[in-house]
Amino acid sequence: MRCTTEGYVTTRTTLIARRRIRPSRRQHDAERIAIAWRTLRRGPAARGMRRYAWAPTEPQLDLGQMDTLDLLVQHGEWTMHEFAMALCIEPSTATRAIARLVDAGLAERSTHRT
Repeated sequence: MRCTTEGYVTTRTTLIARRRIRPSRRQHDAERIAIAWRTLRRGPAARGMRRYAWAPTEPQLDLGQMDTLDLLVQHGEWTMHEFAMALCIEPSTATRAIARLVDAGLAERSTHRT
């Protein structure tokens, strides 16, 4: 699967940290972002999100669905292909992720005018 993000083409397997003796600026930035994201997802800021995600009442969302919802809210309307590319996932996976949000009443699907 190829994923294009901000003009860079990569594959999911290359997202595994490749260390060099002298890391480039981009690698350093990527590590800082990954650490910050991990801190947010695991730290005190995530408590409210976890309470919502694992609430005894509907809708219950896992962290992947929370990420999907976050991206959808930030950018509004997408084609399924664009959405899949933004998440670096297969379109069928994106379709299932959106279907769960639609079933929970948190998203709407409409026909894209071509």
